[in-house]
Amino acid sequence: AFLPNLLAAIVLIIVGWLLGKLLGAIVTKVLRAVRFNEVADRAEIDTFIEKAGVKSGPSAVVGGIVRWAVYLVFFLAAFTALGLPQVSTLINSLIAYLPKVVLAVIVLLVGALAGKVMAGIVRGTLGSMGMGNPDLFANVARFAIIAFAVIAALDILEIAPTVVGALWIAFLALIVGSVALAFGLGGREAASHLLLGRMLRAEVEPGVEVTAGDYRGKLVTIGSLFTTIETQEG
Repeated sequence: AFLPNLLAAIVLIIVGWLLGKLLGAIVTKVLRAVRFNEVADRAEIDTFIEKAGVKSGPSAVVGGIVRWAVYLVFFLAAFTALGLPQVSTLINSLIAYLPKVVLAVIVLLVGALAGKVMAGIVRGTLGSMGMGNPDLFANVARFAIIAFAVIAALDILEIAPTVVGALWIAFLALIVGSVALAFGLGGREAASHLLLGRMLRAEVEPGVEVTAGDYRGKLVTIGSLFTTIETQEG
């Protein structure tokens, strides 16, 4: 009875190998068609992959994960046909773990994208408000979101739950400290702008000619954070 089981296992492995390569190639082509590589590039996932020593692009990496998932399914069937329950149990555990890996990768990708987008929003908003250190605020926001995504991914993968729990606590402490520091540095410059605005309103009237750096013109308004000067160029 062993020979027919062996032949069945060989057939399953061959079919799994062919099907895995086919599905992996299809997934890679579909992801490239929907510009997945460009999305990964914006999130700087491709840089991380390169530093990890992987020469394939993000789409090929996902296609490779799909290919090996198919391989494992057929390997499981092949070893079951051979009557090797220990190996079948091991492969079955790996197959059950794969969805967690995929979900963790998605969380990391979304976190990296969200971090970059949020950094741009914070930088633009604070820059338009005239607050100091917009880049510091932007970096705090970006790395906070990325750190949250990394810890969430580790939690999904169930890697060292005790360590992950400690990381959550450290992460919250880091966020509170970083926000306090960023607001302290930014608020100091904003406070200086408020004080300067009050001094200008007390000493200078709108309509006089003033010079500020490379600009010279008529003083229009004096605000708490912004002062408007009408130059010859408008």
